[in-house]
Amino acid sequence: MSAIQEVDTPAIALPPLGQLLTGQGGYFVGVLRGEDGRSYGQIAAPDDFDDTEWGGYGKSVKGTASAWDGASNTRALIEHGDHPAAKLAAEYENEGFKDFILPARRQLAVAEACAPELFKKEPYWTSTQCSANLAWAVRFQHGGVDTWNKSHAFRVRPFRSFLIA
Repeated sequence: MSAIQEVDTPAIALPPLGQLLTGQGGYFVGVLRGEDGRSYGQIAAPDDFDDTEWGGYGKSVKGTASAWDGASNTRALIEHGDHPAAKLAAEYENEGFKDFILPARRQLAVAEACAPELFKKEPYWTSTQCSANLAWAVRFQHGGVDTWNKSHAFRVRPFRSFLIA
């Protein structure tokens, strides 16, 4: 006899992973628990951009170390100078939404785990800084999450989030 008991629990109404959410600005790519303990649905824009530097090489930007909160990281990057990847994501607009950000390391890692088919098999920048010279990127070729020199040019995919609970 199995020690695991099956329980009939009601389904939570979330869209299927990878589904285009018309009227929400992009594709549903997963759920992430934020630093505040609440759950957020992640939406990836339908567009991505190539050959974009993270920027700010040699400068450490306070407020960009969050692995969870791409919105606060992106705000800090925009406020502190030349950061092309963050600027590109923050200026992106789709279906009337203007709240796109450069995703944090864990936001992008969730998308790689849940909907990798929506991304090119290349590295994508995150908004999470590691040091004055390095920032995190997610490699969609094989799921690696690594630090890279901020002067490298990688892909950028704008994200937005919505509160679940």
